[in-house]
Amino acid sequence: MSHHADSLSVAVDDGRLTVSIADDTLTGRVVDLREHTACPSLTALADRLPRGADWRDRPEFDADRSFATVTPDPPPAHRLAAVAARSRGVTTPVDDALAAAATADDLITDATEPPDLATARERVVTTGNAVERLRERVSTLRGRLQAARETDGDPTDVQSELDTAMRALTEAETDELAAKQRLTRARKRARAHRDAHERRLRRHDARRNRAREARAHLAAAVADRLATATERVTDITDRGRATFDPDTVTGDPVTLHLAALVVAETAEPAVVGVADLGDLPALAELLAVPVIACRPPA
Repeated sequence: MSHHADSLSVAVDDGRLTVSIADDTLTGRVVDLREHTACPSLTALADRLPRGADWRDRPEFDADRSFATVTPDPPPAHRLAAVAARSRGVTTPVDDALAAAATADDLITDATEPPDLATARERVVTTGNAVERLRERVSTLRGRLQAARETDGDPTDVQSELDTAMRALTEAETDELAAKQRLTRARKRARAHRDAHERRLRRHDARRNRAREARAHLAAAVADRLATATERVTDITDRGRATFDPDTVTGDPVTLHLAALVVAETAEPAVVGVADLGDLPALAELLAVPVIACRPPA
């Protein structure tokens, strides 16, 4: 962040902006910073504006910035139309299902890491190999002990080695059994984790499908208003033309974003960082909210 952003403050009082930047304070319904030597970034301005309803949390919108922040790369038009419709109190037949899907999606999470099956399998192999080696040693020592007895040799040392090997084998078999049991438990946890993950994905897909259905309904509800608003935005600005209906979206995406702001019933100030705005005071009057204009992102 630049040092200009550090000295930036933005306030709104009774529909008028007060923007303090560097050594300047600018006020009015419209504040144009495009030619200001210390013009801050669009993001810095947007971050300092007071916000009303946070539409970023709406699954129909699903954007990482405010609805009223206009950039050269706006969100898809149907998402913008959905927000405009929601601000006007429009509801949809899938709202309850959408809320239920969102709640279920939040409840089903991958809260734990999946178990380390590779390590558990490796431990079973390692302990199994140890058991096999010790069984072979026990078998060899038993053979030596039998030979010593048959030849009237002294079996004491061989018996001691055999006893030691038998104790080691018992411990190794215990370790192998424990490793196998841990692997069994890990496999059960892995299946449970996988099942939970698949449930979460299904819930997420359901939420996306309901959001898509909601967007279609919301866009249809404001389609006529948006069509009219795009014409009015085109008349005032130097942006390109655009058309919007529930099935077809064409033309300049910024024009469509501005049109969605015209349709929306919100007092949230707009931050506009695009070129070819034309008559900025007239645009602000059309938007019916305070407007800050800044240079487009580099």
